[in-house]
Amino acid sequence: MTQVRLLSPQEVRLQWSILEPMFSKALEMSKCNDYNIDDVYQYLTLNQWRCYAAEDDRTIKGAAAVSMMRYPHDVVAYVCAIGGRMLANKETSGQFFELLKQHGANRVQGAARPAIVRLWRRIGLEEKYSIVELSL
Repeated sequence: MTQVRLLSPQEVRLQWSILEPMFSKALEMSKCNDYNIDDVYQYLTLNQWRCYAAEDDRTIKGAAAVSMMRYPHDVVAYVCAIGGRMLANKETSGQFFELLKQHGANRVQGAARPAIVRLWRRIGLEEKYSIVELSL
C-alpha cells in the first residue's frame, strides 16, 4: 500500500539519487525556467521547501517539492515540482492533501501545463487562472 510522508532534509540528501530523476523530468516536462534541479536540491536540503514522498514498501515511487506560502487569509502549499507517481490516484492524493493540511496549509496550488491540469481536475483541483510572463 502506498504511504505518503514528509522527508527530512537529511533524507532528501540520502535519497537524492532516486528523487533527482523524478524532479528533473518534472521540470523538463513543465518547461519551468524559474528554477533548475540544483535549485530544487538546495531549497529542499535547506528546508526552504518541503519534500513529500509516496512510498511502496519504503521505496519512493513519487515526490513533490512544496513551498508553503503565507497570504493574509490563507497558507498555500504551492507545488513547485512533482514527479513519479505522487498523485497517481485519489488515495495517494488524499494522503498528500491531508499531510499538507496537518502542516498548516488550507489550500494547495501549482502551475501546470494543460495535460497536468486535466489530471489534477480528476483529483479535485480546479483551474484558477493562467500565468503570463514577459522577460525584461
